Amino acid sequence: MAQTAPQDPPFSPSLDAAGPAGCGLALRALHEDFETAAGLSQTSPPVVDPPTDELLVLERLGNAAGLFIALRCKQPAAASHGLRVALLCSAWARKMDLSADDRGQIEVAALLHDLGIIGVPDRILQKPAKLAPHEIGIMAHARRLGQEILRASGAAPTLLAIVENVPVWYNGPPNGDVPAGPRIPLGARMIAIAEAFDSMTTDHVFRPARSRENAIDELFRCAGTQFDPRLVDRFVEFAKQDPSQLYRQFASQWLHDLQAHAGGVLAGCARSPARDDAPDVVVRFHAKILDNMRDAVVLVDPAMNVIGWNRRAEQFTGIVAESILAAPWQPEIVEMRDQQGRLVTQRRCPLRLAVASGLPAAGRFSLARRDQKCVTVDAQMIPVLDDDCLLLGAAMIMRDVSSECSLEQLCENLHSKATQDPLTKVANRAEFDRVHAELIQKYRKTGALFSVLICDLDYFKNINDAYGHQAGDAVLIKTAIVLRNSARSCDLVARYGGEEFVILCPDCAVAAATRRAEQIRDALSRTEHPLLAGRRATASFGVTQVQPGDTAETVLRRADRGLYLAKDQGRNRVIQLGAGAGKEEPVRRWTFWRRKRASSPELLAEERMAAPGPLKVVLEKLRGFVSDHLAVVNKTEENILELELVAPVYNARRRTDLRHVFTMTLQFSETPPFRRDSSVKPGNETSQIRIHVRMSLDKVPARDGGELTDYARQMITSLRAYLMARKTPELEQDEDSPRANKILLPIWSAP
Repeated sequence: MAQTAPQDPPFSPSLDAAGPAGCGLALRALHEDFETAAGLSQTSPPVVDPPTDELLVLERLGNAAGLFIALRCKQPAAASHGLRVALLCSAWARKMDLSADDRGQIEVAALLHDLGIIGVPDRILQKPAKLAPHEIGIMAHARRLGQEILRASGAAPTLLAIVENVPVWYNGPPNGDVPAGPRIPLGARMIAIAEAFDSMTTDHVFRPARSRENAIDELFRCAGTQFDPRLVDRFVEFAKQDPSQLYRQFASQWLHDLQAHAGGVLAGCARSPARDDAPDVVVRFHAKILDNMRDAVVLVDPAMNVIGWNRRAEQFTGIVAESILAAPWQPEIVEMRDQQGRLVTQRRCPLRLAVASGLPAAGRFSLARRDQKCVTVDAQMIPVLDDDCLLLGAAMIMRDVSSECSLEQLCENLHSKATQDPLTKVANRAEFDRVHAELIQKYRKTGALFSVLICDLDYFKNINDAYGHQAGDAVLIKTAIVLRNSARSCDLVARYGGEEFVILCPDCAVAAATRRAEQIRDALSRTEHPLLAGRRATASFGVTQVQPGDTAETVLRRADRGLYLAKDQGRNRVIQLGAGAGKEEPVRRWTFWRRKRASSPELLAEERMAAPGPLKVVLEKLRGFVSDHLAVVNKTEENILELELVAPVYNARRRTDLRHVFTMTLQFSETPPFRRDSSVKPGNETSQIRIHVRMSLDKVPARDGGELTDYARQMITSLRAYLMARKTPELEQDEDSPRANKILLPIWSAP
């Protein structure tokens, strides 16, 4: 049911603008002046698109948009975070059928809840390492500073109460001086969950983004202590939708509701004219060349703020451009060291010296990636001057001179006919299988992550039927071109078969791979095809990341499952599955044959684990494990689930090399409401599901060299990764504690 926009804005501090027509222009001029003064030519990427982002802020905040613009000039990433949280909370509030007044208060509070960051020094905001205790205190003081700014601006008491209680934990402090539990304003409890989710799923200089599953798992772990457990359950149901799709969907609804009421939130503030964001053709050429260079390129302005960070720089460092653009360049971010192994400080930074002196420099350095691996580079620092010899900044070009052979070098022969698809000129399926197997082996040995994107063109059969196979081939060729242009130089793009393409992304976590898939999806949806009379062809994507216990088959099946979910949910969208939780455990290898064993069933491995969240959520994750490992459900009774798993047999040469059928028995028990510590108050606890897993085999061959035991452990490790569970010690069953879940059968059998 449509909601009516509030008659008055939550607060409307005055601006010294010359009437309504001049307010929007004044805000835009103020923003541009601040950006020019700060020397920033790039800011954080838009949440929806630049015009829509600006309209959302101006429509909701009215004259108070100047506060948001001041925050954006100080810290663009914090402003983008606030807008994403506001959109999440706005959409969530609609799902909860909150009134327009309540929704408006929550939207404004979400936009400005980090306003106090304006008073935090840049050295703390941009610090790439963990904050010291006194720095944490400064960040806590920034919360109070934001409240004072809002109070001085005339904010309503209800709005101040929401902003003030965002950082308050749900279980409250022991002394009870501040509200706790349901006494915390609903808006504050919602913003706390939404901002934690957005922060965890966003890239930062000091850490990469987590997957949605990993972030949801953390929300469950903190339910009852930091977050309202009931709201966490409702948010998890709501957050199953892809955030980028959600932002586009609800941004238009937000604008429609606000613009429908003339003179309300917009009182005294005219919308700014649309900005012409069409980039110059030469700028497009330069950007494309930078992104496809084999050398890493870092560009800084005279104030040493990063204004350029190409894809090769992302590969060298593991830091994505969105998390470092507009931030000060610090060699400590990448642990830059000279040839003597000494850490390069800001004072001795060659790029800073090149900016200060205006003279070029060169040297050999080592960089530490986020996965703790080092890469040796030859770096060249080049100052950039204009025609009047005024310094515009500097460029640092880094070339990999490591002796270790990289994946890029392994894939340089893709042009050869043996590894290339003849139609699209990308890698063929055989080459994909080879590189995929190598990445799996590398992950098991070193823990090097990689992600898989699988792409399928929507309604491709209709294209062939309506326009002919020649037109269909042209669409495939153009799709391959878009995929190649959107991929990094180290990525492998392959045609898997028919209209399906896959991309292997080494050294890329699932959150970054999902964003890349969304960018490719958007590019494909905007690509016109001449043989289709200028029409466009869309595609659906499934994305996943390797996780403990995976094989090449399970990774591909999980990505394929995400692809089919994308098609079931309407096509032309990206679905990400798999969080990549935990680390791959080393595999034991036996150097002797086993002795002859009895023919009775033998227990090969067992483990007790605990998974956070209600039983329904845990079983939903378990369905993914069953599907990807092609398991068969043998028995389901009360709290026991029995699965049948078939171990793959490679290089079978004799009839005795039969397949081995394992039995995985899972015994479920649900703890009473679980308290993380003694400070959790009664009623605020969260439950967890305990699982006792056993892997057994009817008969173990006498000459088993340990491979079957390794497989059993690998399957248990994989199950733990799917459930995002943790190992638990063998605890005795309390009589009144973990109870058998007799509802396991109806929940598992439900569609």
